[in-house]
Amino acid sequence: MTRFNLTEYQIKSIKSQIDKIYEDLKVASIGEGIHADYLSLTGLFNSASREEKNIPNDNSLKSLIKVTEGYINSQKELTKAKVIQSIDAALKDAQNKDIGPSGVQDLILSNLVKVFDKASSDMRRIIDTEANGIKNMGLLDGILKVNAAYGIEDPIVYFSCVWDDLTCKECLRLHFHNGGPDFRLWKLSELKAGYAKRGDSEPSSLGQHPGCRSSLASLLPGMGFNGAGIVVYVGSGHSEINKQRGL
Repeated sequence: MTRFNLTEYQIKSIKSQIDKIYEDLKVASIGEGIHADYLSLTGLFNSASREEKNIPNDNSLKSLIKVTEGYINSQKELTKAKVIQSIDAALKDAQNKDIGPSGVQDLILSNLVKVFDKASSDMRRIIDTEANGIKNMGLLDGILKVNAAYGIEDPIVYFSCVWDDLTCKECLRLHFHNGGPDFRLWKLSELKAGYAKRGDSEPSSLGQHPGCRSSLASLLPGMGFNGAGIVVYVGSGHSEINKQRGL
């Protein structure tokens, strides 16, 4: 019976290659320094901040990036464990069935395809989730400064969201007033700071789900909606949030 076993050197080599894969992914997705193009998380934060006529806050960005790095590092360690486990399972299976070297290779490749397909899906979900959150935090930084200039401590905000057949039920419920097309207004203090969960009574400032198309925005005093989701000036003293809430 042919016996196959992973050596310590092979395990170390596998871990080293996975480290490299995830470090490359981290550089490309976070986009620090020369890699900070508009498609990276850093680029999204900077462009969102500038959209609100604000200078990007490096300290806020570093804090957000640190969280993202933590998720990526956790995924990296999980992938290492699953790759080694999948190879070991293929070797044991080959040994039990007395499969030769070529058959072992096929078993290993088959197992690794499944592992890396799942790892890729998990990474996409992480980046999608963090991208929306980082974009909204970049917008929030500017929103706070604009409202502070008006003496507003608790800004009135909404999520500018695409209203179509692909809009999810959670976004329809939390981001649109009476089903749309006008956006539902919230006080900033009412928003959930952490990640959203289905059925929450208030939206999350980070977005409702991976790939969420909603962007945080602010409604200044005197402004309102025209019934078609467009912001218009209504008049001095007008409070659109009070109107929506029947106050």
